[in-house]
Amino acid sequence: MKLFLFDLDGVLVYPDFSYFKVARREIVEFLKQFGISLSIESPFFKKVYDAIHAKFKDPKIAWEIYSEVSKRIEKYELEALSKAKLLIGFREILKELKSNGYMAGVFSQGARKYVVKALHILGCNDIIDVFVSRDDHIRPKPYPDGILKACATMGIESRECVFIGDTWLDVETALNAGAIPVIYRYDKDYKKIKAKYREGILVLEELTVENLVQLLRILSIEKILDEIQ
Repeated sequence: MKLFLFDLDGVLVYPDFSYFKVARREIVEFLKQFGISLSIESPFFKKVYDAIHAKFKDPKIAWEIYSEVSKRIEKYELEALSKAKLLIGFREILKELKSNGYMAGVFSQGARKYVVKALHILGCNDIIDVFVSRDDHIRPKPYPDGILKACATMGIESRECVFIGDTWLDVETALNAGAIPVIYRYDKDYKKIKAKYREGILVLEELTVENLVQLLRILSIEKILDEIQ
């Protein structure tokens, strides 16, 4: 393992998600003018991306419309962030990881401005190695593009990346990228995830230096066992 990649919402920051629901409803109304009908349920960004690209065969036009969707959502994200709760001690976690030779990054489906502001509020924008947002011309989760871009930026293979998220969508994204998925906390979906993937998914009940050290031990042991087999 060389890179620890963290999801943002639900892991590092806890914004008021009601803003996101309002944003999704606005996007649903916006897309109706193009003859696109969607629901607001997840994976929302994937549904939006796929529907736009199915409607418009010209990639340039499709990306322009998808970018307009991103801009419309961005204002809600920034407002939600202003009222967000933060993970305490994330800077210390990053310093511990980096002192042990690991790289650390963030991959979020949020807009670039949203991610930059969140990293600034968390006080770690100066020590983070890489971050990827939806404005990086990538397909949304569960497509693997975001993780693959972060790995390519850092010059590593995706199997050397641990992706820590809080939903089934994060697990799917990590698996699609060939990275190591880790579920953080007790997300309502995590029992369903464990049932689906069984022992293949690791769960962190708390995101602390001590728990990450334990996680590293588990991953190291699994790597040794794989090499022996």
